[in-house]
Amino acid sequence: MDGKVYRLPTTVEFEYASRGGLEDKIYPWGDEKAKNKVNYDSEGTRQFGQWQKYLQPARSNKPNGYGLYNMAGNAWHLTINLLDPAVTPYKYRILNGPLLEGSRMGGSWSKSKEYLHCGNQSEFSAGIRQPEGIDWHIEHRKLCAVSTGNGGVFLSWALLRTDSRETQFNVYRADSRNHSGFLVNEESISESTSFSDNNLEQGKRYHYYVKSVDPKGKERKRSEWFGITITEESSTAVVSFKPICNIEGEVAPVFGDLNDDGSLDCVARLYNGNHEESQNSGVPVQIEAFSSYGRSMWRKDISYHEYCYGS
Repeated sequence: MDGKVYRLPTTVEFEYASRGGLEDKIYPWGDEKAKNKVNYDSEGTRQFGQWQKYLQPARSNKPNGYGLYNMAGNAWHLTINLLDPAVTPYKYRILNGPLLEGSRMGGSWSKSKEYLHCGNQSEFSAGIRQPEGIDWHIEHRKLCAVSTGNGGVFLSWALLRTDSRETQFNVYRADSRNHSGFLVNEESISESTSFSDNNLEQGKRYHYYVKSVDPKGKERKRSEWFGITITEESSTAVVSFKPICNIEGEVAPVFGDLNDDGSLDCVARLYNGNHEESQNSGVPVQIEAFSSYGRSMWRKDISYHEYCYGS
C-alpha cells in the first residue's frame, strides 16, 4: 500500500479507461470475438462457487492500449454511477443509499460475453467503507440555480458556520455527474455566494457544484450537485412540486429534510375539495411528500369527507 486514499471510478471514467484509446468498439481490444482473448463463461456452464478453478491472475491476457489488464472479464470492477435524481427513473424499495449509486462493469469469469462490452454496467452495492481519518462527506450548501434566459444561469448557495470573511468559492460545471467538471470562474469568488454562468446551450441540462477555498488558496469539500436545464425564457422557479392526483381547493406545504440528504423536501396537505359544508368530493384529504428536486415520494390519506369539519 502506498498510503494514499482512492475512490471508485465513475462509470464514465471506467469506460474511458477500458477502451484504451479505441473509439466506438465493442470490446477493449476492438470488435473481434471475445473467445480466447479474455476470461469469461463462453459456454454458460461455470458455477459461481467454482471461482478458485476459473479466476486468473490480475496480469493475465494482453493489456489494452493504456497498459491496463483485464478491463473486461476475469473479475468485476466496482464503479459508481452518479445520476441526476431529478430526471432518472424511479427506484422502488431501495433503502440502502449505496444501492442508488453502486455499479459494476467489465464482466467476469462467470458471465457471458454481453457483460464484456465497453460501457456495460449492472447495479450493485460497492460496500465500501470510509477509511479512518478521511472525510468524503460533501458540504450541503443549499446550492440552487435558475435560468436567466438567453443561455444564462444564476447560482446561489449558503454560507456555513465554518466559513469566514476570507472564505472564497470556486464553481464547477459538468455535462454529467460522472464527470468532475470544469472550473468556470476565472478567479475565486470572494465576499459573495452567487455566480452567473453564461453562453450555455439552450435545452441542455448542466450540473454544478461549489467548493470553498481557504485563505491559503486550498480547496476544501465540495457542495451537493444541482442540475438545471437551460430554457429560452428566464424563470424564478428553483423547483416545482406537482401532486400526482388532480387536486381541488387549497394546498398547504411544509418543508423539512425527509431523506437526510441535507436539502429541504416538501410535504403538502391536499384538501381535494373537502371543506366545511361541501359535498363529498370522493377523494379524502391527503398528504404527499416531494423530494427537494420535485419528485413525488409518497402519498397518504388523512381523513374522508365526513370527518373534515374545516379547512
